[in-house]
Amino acid sequence: TNVGPTIVRDQRRRLDFMHKTAVAPESLLSSASAGRPTWGSAQPVSERWTGARECGSLEAVVAVYGAAAPEAAARLPVATAPRTHKEHPFVFFHQRKTGGSTIRTQMVYSAKKHSLSSWVPCSDKVPCESYYAPPHPPFYAVYGGHLYWASVQKALLRQQGIHVGGAATPQMHCFTVFREPVSRVASCWHAPARRLLDRS
Repeated sequence: TNVGPTIVRDQRRRLDFMHKTAVAPESLLSSASAGRPTWGSAQPVSERWTGARECGSLEAVVAVYGAAAPEAAARLPVATAPRTHKEHPFVFFHQRKTGGSTIRTQMVYSAKKHSLSSWVPCSDKVPCESYYAPPHPPFYAVYGGHLYWASVQKALLRQQGIHVGGAATPQMHCFTVFREPVSRVASCWHAPARRLLDRS
């Protein structure tokens, strides 16, 4: 069966839909700043942009949007996060079998490079089987490991001089990694067997 014409026809329908409903970036920005809905509320792209009278191919659509992208990006607001330090630490919650060991190694390296103190199990004499963030001084700018949230919350509240036991949340940068659950469970299941084989 020759499916070529069907594929071309379907692509043409999608392009026609994009052609009729797409909104130019400047319309998105001006409408968003005014609090107005944007989808489908502006003129078709072909009526607004020079050189886009004939939007008959995917390449033409990409070219039109690509040409306007730098200007649209320049108008976006830039958010600046606070720098990492002891009063606003960086915390990596390492979930098992998600590639976190490599991240922890890089965290320790980066912390040293930027003269930041770090507390990461399996590095700098921190025991590998550590699951509770240290609740007493010295405190650190970087934490990472298989950490319990309650222990991190308590340690950082004390570190920031906030009463422990209330509803306050410590100031911090937080990061974790998720993995497709079936492969992650399979990896967790096989990990003990691999460790036993390595020891034998």
